[in-house]
Amino acid sequence: MPDSLLPKALDSLRAAMLMYDDQERLVAWNQQVVRFYPGMEHCIHTGMTLTALAEAFIATVYMTENAQSRQAMADNLVSRCRLDNHSEMRRIGNRQVFVQHNRTPDGGIVSLHIDMSGFTMINESRQQLHADFVLAAESTQIGIWDWQQQHDLLQVNDALLNMLGYPRETWHYSASFLDTLLHPDDREPLQQLFASASNQQLPVFEREIRLLHRNGNYRWMLLSGQVASVTVDGGTERVIGTLQDITKRKEAEQLSLQAVAAARGANEAKSAFLANMSHEIRTPMNGILGMTQLCLDTRLTAEQREYMTLVYHSAHTLLRIINDILDYSKIEAGKIELDEETFEIRPFLHAIMRPLMPAASEKNIELLLNVAPEVPQTFVADTVRLRQILTNLVSNALKFTHQGEVELAVKRDAATHRLHFRVRDTGIGIPLEKQQLIFESFSQADTSTTRKYGGTGLGLTISARLAERLGGELKVQSEPGSGSVFSFSLPLPAQDAADALKTSPRLAQLPVLVVDDNATNRHLMSDMLRNMGLLPALAASAADALALLQTHPVYPLILLDAQMPDKDGIALALEIRANPAFRSSQIIMLSSMSRSMDAEQLSRIGVNYFLGKPVDQRELYEVILAALNNQPRPAADHPGERTEPPQTAATSLRILLAEDNLVNQKLAAHFLTRLGHEFAIVGNGIDALTQLQHARWDLILMDLQMPELDGEQATRLIREREAVASPPRHQRIIAMTAHAMKGDEEYCLQIGFDGYIAKPVSQEALHSEIQRVMALPEATPPAAPPVSDGAALAQQLGLEATLLQELLTLFAGSLPDLHAQLTLALQDADNERIRRISHKLRGEASIFGFNALTQFLQQLEEQARQHQPPDRDAVSRLAALAQQVRLQLERLQEDV
Repeated sequence: MPDSLLPKALDSLRAAMLMYDDQERLVAWNQQVVRFYPGMEHCIHTGMTLTALAEAFIATVYMTENAQSRQAMADNLVSRCRLDNHSEMRRIGNRQVFVQHNRTPDGGIVSLHIDMSGFTMINESRQQLHADFVLAAESTQIGIWDWQQQHDLLQVNDALLNMLGYPRETWHYSASFLDTLLHPDDREPLQQLFASASNQQLPVFEREIRLLHRNGNYRWMLLSGQVASVTVDGGTERVIGTLQDITKRKEAEQLSLQAVAAARGANEAKSAFLANMSHEIRTPMNGILGMTQLCLDTRLTAEQREYMTLVYHSAHTLLRIINDILDYSKIEAGKIELDEETFEIRPFLHAIMRPLMPAASEKNIELLLNVAPEVPQTFVADTVRLRQILTNLVSNALKFTHQGEVELAVKRDAATHRLHFRVRDTGIGIPLEKQQLIFESFSQADTSTTRKYGGTGLGLTISARLAERLGGELKVQSEPGSGSVFSFSLPLPAQDAADALKTSPRLAQLPVLVVDDNATNRHLMSDMLRNMGLLPALAASAADALALLQTHPVYPLILLDAQMPDKDGIALALEIRANPAFRSSQIIMLSSMSRSMDAEQLSRIGVNYFLGKPVDQRELYEVILAALNNQPRPAADHPGERTEPPQTAATSLRILLAEDNLVNQKLAAHFLTRLGHEFAIVGNGIDALTQLQHARWDLILMDLQMPELDGEQATRLIREREAVASPPRHQRIIAMTAHAMKGDEEYCLQIGFDGYIAKPVSQEALHSEIQRVMALPEATPPAAPPVSDGAALAQQLGLEATLLQELLTLFAGSLPDLHAQLTLALQDADNERIRRISHKLRGEASIFGFNALTQFLQQLEEQARQHQPPDRDAVSRLAALAQQVRLQLERLQEDV
């Protein structure tokens, strides 16, 4: 189309376009012109007049030999083309073309020709589809309605009228037709539904309504609809929808509800009957038990006592079964009422476990209680129901366990604020396909289990229902032959944090030997002793214990299990007492036997203290203190430890240690214990100020960098209080810090500290600085030089090998986490985090003489304090130094 001035994109239109100038000469056209009118491609050209084009069009399209007729047709075509905004339909061959002519402002003409042949087919298909849809709706008894709200014109199909029993009287109804049939109770909700639908854009709505049938009965209908169009001002113009008869479905629903109500009523009646019968049976059973017990307390022959004992045990067993049935019936009838109260959880758990010890002892099974340290002292729950659940679970575990152990463990989940209870056993286990069955009423894993072990099968059902009432869910994990774990969790109400077990400074870092053949028992005992500040060593047998005593004879405390294979606790105690080197050790005997140990026999072999399992931590703490009070503290080291006696203070001081780092706490506590001082430990400045308000302290050892309130701020507050106190009193304070740069000591003395100790701290340096501050001497002892040999480091710090090994392990465990935190802080250029983490890590690294890392961290800390950005290579240097320290740690641990 070289002569055309129209863009080629217009060739894609399904319309022919021609443009003429004010002289009626052709100036442009698109390619569709020659497609609509074949033959025109040979004669059409730019500049061709409208008249010439019309004559060519007539000659090409209309085959006629009559020249006069052709001219008339051409003149007629030209005259219509000259009319402005003229349109017409033309049939050309088998095509139907819509033609429109428009005048342009400059006098030209634009002609548009559109082929309408396809639209006719579309319209016919749409009409056919509509007819098919109406036919389908009629055959499936779906009513169709169309309401034009502005004119109140309602059209409905025959199926809708048939559902309501009305003949067709007209093709057009008004909305009042259905409104008069609507149930009065449904009228207002339906009006509100239409109103809300009008306020949205083409919403779909649905509602169940009742319409009056011609027979006089209301039938349930499902009315569905959609706003099809709205007016300019947002009002509803047209709404269409369907209507379906759901009367039969509603009747079925009503019958189902009645059946459920009847079943519930029958179940409640059954449970009520069962509860009443259980009560009626339980009353005389209590009489039988009471009278039998009274009879057994009288004089009886051996045969009579045997008979009455059988009656008593049989009645007791029957009463337990009745109690299970009674509890189950109460749960089923919904008559269980909870009575929540606040109670101390550890004594509560021990009160549950200890009555079960005889059954465990008879089967030679270890019965363990494991309460995590983070579990609060008090808990709020229904103690009767919680006791019932735990007793059922532990009793079941004992029943199905023939060897090994049964453990009740309790821990706190801080994330979900729940208390988790777990009962683990090493019994016969439960197959996977039977694990849900055991929670069903009157069921056990299989019938042979019921025959072999007895029971009603209600225990776990009752426990599961009660756990649900208390706010938990009873779950089970088990494999045949590998034991079972039953667990549930209960919500932990918000409450004030309970005081932790207060420990005596005398117990800090005190070695203690634990001998028990059960690995779980050893683990639990180790945790309890560490929580008290002691250093436990563990032995799995008498032979292992004797080997430990030969290599490390200084154990002021020895805890022995009375029942062990090969050599029991009594025999081991005799052997220990036979060795003069061990006579100063205090022995505490632990036993899970149901009978009491013979106190006189234990005393004869040198065992003055006895505890029954499971061991209560507070009881153990009191017994340990009592045992240590009977043992004088040694004034000198034992052979093989140090060649020089340790320094001790001439006067024992009350010292408050304010330090947040665990390694530093343990180290300082060890030094203060060896120096003979009494002390308490707090983790920040706020706690230190609180302690000062409640007690007097001879001296405070204050770390400078601590969370919440650091040592510098705490000291300033102490000095401000002293300035206005009456009578005036000066609190002596020594700064303990990893700051070792020039001017740090002078700065500390200027802001109110009486003394200064740079980490790493040795026992000699601490002792000397305490003496200097208390007597106000002038000299300050230098800090001990760093070393890399494990034995030399232990000697420099004045530590035993086991304690140094523990401190190295603690530091090795915390180093990767602190390294990662400091790396992120350096990458973020967060000076506050860099300062805080560098100080914490430097305080630990300096203890062990890691000088390169300590100096680098000191540099980072100073840069952060002065708000300087870290060096570009800080991250890589930190990584290299951390790796170097890891290798040094491995060598030190091997040397120790």
